[in-house]
Amino acid sequence: MKFQQSGCLCAAKRAGRPGRSAEKVVRVGETFVRNLRKSTDHANRELHMPQSNVWLILRKRLRVRGYELQLLQVLNPQDHNHRFHFCVDFQQRLDEGGFAEKLVLSDEATSHVW
Repeated sequence: MKFQQSGCLCAAKRAGRPGRSAEKVVRVGETFVRNLRKSTDHANRELHMPQSNVWLILRKRLRVRGYELQLLQVLNPQDHNHRFHFCVDFQQRLDEGGFAEKLVLSDEATSHVW
């Protein structure tokens, strides 16, 4: 019967969940333009919409990602000489027998002594 009516046995498209309206997207965008440091928790109370909606609008529709500044150590002028001497010493140790077998390299940010 379905084949006779539509000429196809494919499943019909379903309506699915309603999308977020353009008005809500604009409201969320304007809220974060006024205050970039605002949390999604504060925004959902101000806009009277669920925090998950605010989060999804920011991530999916506005393509906004959270960013936190990370301060790193500063290189001083004498650091160049220290780095150079370390590299020379390290190369000499690698040329010696047995040092490379004792060396353990890892991409982990922290290491633990076993």
